[in-house]
Amino acid sequence: MSLFRSKIGLALGGGAARGAVHIGVLKALEEQNIPLHAISGTSIGAAIAALYAFGKSVDEIHAIAREISMGSVSGFTLKKKGFSTTERLQKLLVDVLGDVAIEDAKIPLAIVATNLLTGEKTIFTEGNLAKAVAASSAVPGLFVPVEIDGQEYVDGVLVENVPVSALKPLGANVIIAVILSGGVNYPAAVSVIDVINNAFDIAINTKTQSQLRDANVVVDLDLRYYSRIDNREKTDELVYLGYQATHHRMERIRWCLYTPFLQVLIRFYHQITPITMPDFIRNIRARYKTKIG
Repeated sequence: MSLFRSKIGLALGGGAARGAVHIGVLKALEEQNIPLHAISGTSIGAAIAALYAFGKSVDEIHAIAREISMGSVSGFTLKKKGFSTTERLQKLLVDVLGDVAIEDAKIPLAIVATNLLTGEKTIFTEGNLAKAVAASSAVPGLFVPVEIDGQEYVDGVLVENVPVSALKPLGANVIIAVILSGGVNYPAAVSVIDVINNAFDIAINTKTQSQLRDANVVVDLDLRYYSRIDNREKTDELVYLGYQATHHRMERIRWCLYTPFLQVLIRFYHQITPITMPDFIRNIRARYKTKIG
């Protein structure tokens, strides 16, 4: 760990067509010169993280987001394990980035998916990028599971909607987490599909809250009234929401950049003097204490 600067990891959560928010987060961090040393993603977060980690600019990703929807990356199939395949999504990634491996990313990258045979979380940090992103995005029941090395994988939201745990192994010691399913309430249910969607969201969000305890900064947005299927007409609006929410947390993010130095200073002070810690150091410690490993 650097004595004066933290290594920032960014975890981008799942949320289907609401994922344009992640673009605004990236834009805000870039404008404030906040460096990213690692990035992870689940579901739509995996797709955005992959594009950015392989060098696509925020503007390029924004342009792609304006053109795609759930329908445009789905391919109808008669297979028994799902109504759609992820082949179009994989083709899109190959067309944009090439047939690349995760380990070749410019920014260390991790993609989270769920092993359908064991129920375990799988963190992909190497191997075929397009397949890993497709696996992370394969909503069970809708998409056919993605087979990788003889195992079947589905959407990573089942095990870790906001992939915080994937970042420390990549060297990050300060973690920014972006959750697209914030909000205490859920839309009123008018059909059985609405009931199922709300129940699914409640289960995922309950689990996510415990996983976010290891994040130092949480960018949490209430997007309950935005579609999961198609937000192409609202892409710019969602990007702005992510941008604005990140700016509101920028003071906290900037302090986290220098937390290692503050921790070393506090430890050093304890070692060299038996007298009471000055109020200004105690206040810094209380206000900006972070969970850094």
